[in-house]
Amino acid sequence: MRKNLKILHVLSQLPEYTGSGHYVQALLAESAKKGHRCFLLSAGIDRWNLGGKDLPYIEEKNQVVVPFESRRLPFPIPGMSDVMPYEHSRFGDLTDRQMELYEEVFREALIHSVKTFAPDLIHCHHLWLLTSMTRLLFPEIPVVATSHGSDLRQMRNLPRFKGEVLEGCSKLNRVLSLSSPQKDEIRDIYGITSERISIVGGGYRSDLFTPQEKPEVPPVTLLYGGKISSEKGIPWLARSLGKVHLPWRLVVAGKGTGQDGKRCVDMIKALGSKVQLVGQVPPSKMAALMGKSHLFVLPSLHEGLPLVLLEALACGCRVVATALPGVLEMAEGIAPSTLETVPMKVSPDTVWNPDQESLSDMALAIERQIGRALSGEYPSIPLEKLKNYTWESVFEKTEKAYFTALEETSPL
Repeated sequence: MRKNLKILHVLSQLPEYTGSGHYVQALLAESAKKGHRCFLLSAGIDRWNLGGKDLPYIEEKNQVVVPFESRRLPFPIPGMSDVMPYEHSRFGDLTDRQMELYEEVFREALIHSVKTFAPDLIHCHHLWLLTSMTRLLFPEIPVVATSHGSDLRQMRNLPRFKGEVLEGCSKLNRVLSLSSPQKDEIRDIYGITSERISIVGGGYRSDLFTPQEKPEVPPVTLLYGGKISSEKGIPWLARSLGKVHLPWRLVVAGKGTGQDGKRCVDMIKALGSKVQLVGQVPPSKMAALMGKSHLFVLPSLHEGLPLVLLEALACGCRVVATALPGVLEMAEGIAPSTLETVPMKVSPDTVWNPDQESLSDMALAIERQIGRALSGEYPSIPLEKLKNYTWESVFEKTEKAYFTALEETSPL
């Protein structure tokens, strides 16, 4: 068996500004350490000249960017989530003609990439339209795909595309899941047998996210990092903090787009001078913010495996998060005094409105964690557990899935 592979990664999003994009970048880095060569096909924005040209661990000649807001694709990139940290379209809003253009241009890019790079294996990201197309275009090449969670929501919410997605995704050699609950969901939605689904998890940069000395209290510094949107639970966080009377300050790292983003930003600003908005930040800046924060809060209504919680724990933060399946799996074996989960009291598909109740238990959970920080109690960070979530560990399991897919498709 050859030890060094040529791997084509396929991503329909911007690699710099999404969770799946950061995931791909981490795989590129780990692949380079193991001697594998990678090629990246991703989306870009023509007028911004974005699309991964400066990504490390991969030569520019081994990148192909499909430019949106361009002559051939005169519309923004369709986001895998309905809310993205940049201007975007929604798959559900695309016309038939726009979908034809989307598939036509990506098909040409795929064919060019395979002809140029001659990969041993293709690794797609998201169990969605582009992955299905890739599988059908190249039946002779092993294709594995990672589910990042947003694809599962699209399958539930957009039955218009279900048949097209299943046509190719049901034929994938291997599917990589972030968590055990997600594996069950993939099996149920896509009809893919458990034997073809590998749980590889998600990782964090253990060299970057490390404990730092925390500032003196009071006040207790809270941090939120991510998209500023309703689906990330920002309205419920804002309402909950309005009920917390212990001394706190909140740092918000992220960006909101559209009317929903503006409404959420306004709700945060209404909390007054105790709030600092720092905008979207790179990983190094996020690590610095976590190092100086006592408590990280994730009120999200949707998550696969929220890697940001691993990063926060590694930086010595306490955590309050909604009790989503991926969060609960991560929380196993961690004391509630360090990571406290809040039961969901709204539908995961809720769109915030002014009459919606807050997550009633969130204020109490935040207050308990603030109290612990004020008392000087240090959180119990599970270092052994965190070792399972390093990118080295994730890639070890991913690489095993690569070789399994190659073995299963090799001619006798």
